Amino acid sequence: MVDAVTLLNQDLSPTARLTYAVLTADQQVDEGSDTFDLDHIARVVGLADSDALLPVLAELTAVGVVDKREHHGLGLVLFVNLEAIPPADQQPCVPCDDCGQCSCSGLRGVCQPCSEVRASRVPEAESTNEMDSRWVYAVSTEADPKSIKIGVAGNIQKRLKQLQIGSASPIVLRWQSPGGFPLESHLHEKFTRLRIVGEWFNFQRTADPVKAINKAARTFLQQYDATH
Repeated sequence: MVDAVTLLNQDLSPTARLTYAVLTADQQVDEGSDTFDLDHIARVVGLADSDALLPVLAELTAVGVVDKREHHGLGLVLFVNLEAIPPADQQPCVPCDDCGQCSCSGLRGVCQPCSEVRASRVPEAESTNEMDSRWVYAVSTEADPKSIKIGVAGNIQKRLKQLQIGSASPIVLRWQSPGGFPLESHLHEKFTRLRIVGEWFNFQRTADPVKAINKAARTFLQQYDATH
């Protein structure tokens, strides 16, 4: 599956559009691989080698259909987005809460393998929707205060240090509250229309994101206390 908008984008060179289609096909055929044979890709689109492919990849990166950046435990990785994600909206790779490796393939800051392990031993609090002792937090980069990650952690300061790894801009704690999994789950559902990817949400059109998050949290906690 390819993005029609990208294929019809006349600002891209014909070679760039062809390369996008070939990369997408290669990614789908070799699902689960973290690498591309760029020399092979170059030959398929009629270029001499991977060096000749670099300016083409730069075109695709500029429009957000190719994502080339550092990932925890994997190094520099090239990934093709099914839909264009503007570079300004792309978030740094977040280390998995459990193993510290790249969590981009999973949700809520946990990589897919660790998610499967967690699913086999779901904490009682999550299976019963009971409040637990963890804190819910909202963080952003200093450079982009309205792209916010909403997560949950037993130790927020430790989590901040993990998130800072691989981020060019300082990670800033914007908000925190007790509430554990039930509150985090509610906030994710409340702001689902703003979701960028995983636990990251785009509050660009919200005047005061922290106020909006806090209001939603307070309302939920009051309702929770009244029914439990």
